[in-house]
Amino acid sequence: MRKFIIAAMLITIVLAAVLVSGGIALADTGPFRPGDLLFPFQHFAEEQRPLLISSKTGRADYYLRMVKRRIEDLHLSTGKPSEQPILEELNLYLDEATTAISAAPTADQPALRKRLSDLIVAMRVVLPNLQVVPIQSPDLYNSVLAKITALESSIAVGQPLAQNQPKPTFKNN
Repeated sequence: MRKFIIAAMLITIVLAAVLVSGGIALADTGPFRPGDLLFPFQHFAEEQRPLLISSKTGRADYYLRMVKRRIEDLHLSTGKPSEQPILEELNLYLDEATTAISAAPTADQPALRKRLSDLIVAMRVVLPNLQVVPIQSPDLYNSVLAKITALESSIAVGQPLAQNQPKPTFKNN
């Protein structure tokens, strides 16, 4: 009986280690896109990943990487039904990134704001090419456009980011 308990504990520890490292790998590599069958597992891992980041600048960096990933996903999914869940995820990560940038140390904010500005430029290239979301979810589409316009203005005049974003008013279909 004692051998069984020890073996069960070892198996549990190994299984937990495999799950944690697998989750970190999913969050870092991002092989799935919103709308994919296995994306919920990746999404869960992506949501937990910031808990392992101790610095506020590191957290802002992570969320900016997630924004970039969703922009790339959106570009690759243009014209497909997965546009909507990807844009919803992009919208959420954009909120997280702006909040994290505002919380980062003042000395790190100019570089983070510059990266956000570059990502907004990329969004301005990708968003006009969308074919599904502007028709099926115009409120979501217009909300994201309004948000990036407000962020561009805030960045241009050096205002805080998080307070100037319009509240999302879209409905999930």
